[in-house]
Amino acid sequence: MVLDDRIYQQIVNSRTEIVKCGLLRNGLKPAGVFHPYIGEALCSSGGIYFVGKATRGSWYSDQIDSTAEEAIKRTISFIDEGLRGELGNPFWCFCNQLVIEAFGSSLITAKRRWGWSNLLKVGAFSEQNDCGPDKWGPEMVDAQRASCICALKFELSLLRNSVVYVGSAANNFGIVYEIKKQNQFERSPGVPEDAGTYEARLDHNNIVVYGPHPRAIPAGHQRISILDRLRHLLAERAAPR
Repeated sequence: MVLDDRIYQQIVNSRTEIVKCGLLRNGLKPAGVFHPYIGEALCSSGGIYFVGKATRGSWYSDQIDSTAEEAIKRTISFIDEGLRGELGNPFWCFCNQLVIEAFGSSLITAKRRWGWSNLLKVGAFSEQNDCGPDKWGPEMVDAQRASCICALKFELSLLRNSVVYVGSAANNFGIVYEIKKQNQFERSPGVPEDAGTYEARLDHNNIVVYGPHPRAIPAGHQRISILDRLRHLLAERAAPR
């Protein structure tokens, strides 16, 4: 599944504005435009949709694709060729553990049952250090927020019977609450309060769970309880109705 080309072009235009207006700080460079990946089962029988903050590193910054159809090929290329080497990364390690526990198969072999997106579709990188989105500055986030909201709304409209895990800790860049208002989220039952995990029902038997970035989830009871809750929600959606 690909983004509507109109929405994709809005994101490309946001990146152009970021560069043109000099919104990057401290020698940062703009990454390429990220296109989400949605496994085919998520549009029918369901699965898990992982939403992070943004891409890490340059993300194909050497070429900006003119269409969504071209852009998604880069994401698929990363999944097919680069993902195996990233499974030690806290984000992908968490995703892989959940997919194995829920579907009995890894991210590599269960690609139709999961998807991946990011709240911010245009990242930034430094050749000197690994610089996360919390250090990019508000101007860069503000320049792409509207297009990222449109994109995420479109992505979620495609899903059926799926669980969406937004792992962005306390900072959702004003994007998540444009999908569901803050007062519509309730604490996730069975998960410790200090985990800061909340959830809200969406259309088409989907549910969004908003919680900490996997890098920030300590090993032990908190991590186990979050994984258990997500696995329960997946099983609930897979049950006959």
